[in-house]
Amino acid sequence: MGIAATYLAANKNGKEYDDPSFSKEDVRKYLHEEIERRTNSINQKMKTVEQLQQEIAMDQQQIAECTFIIDKLESEKE
Repeated sequence: MGIAATYLAANKNGKEYDDPSFSKEDVRKYLHEEIERRTNSINQKMKTVEQLQQEIAMDQQQIAECTFIIDKLESEKE
C-alpha cells in the first residue's frame, strides 16, 4: 500500500501532492484494485476452507465407521 500511504501522509501534513503521476484518482483506482484483489483472495480461501471442512467430515465419518466395526469385532470376541 505504498502509494496510498504516501498520499495519506502528504495530505495529513496539509500538503497537496504536486506530482501529476500521483493523483486522488490514482489512489482511488489503486484502492479499488486492492479491494478486488483481496476480495478474490478471501473468496478463494473460503472455497478452500469449505473443501477442507467437507474432507474433515468425510474423514470423521470413516473414523466413526472404523470404530463401529472395531467395537463389533470386540463384542463378538466376548
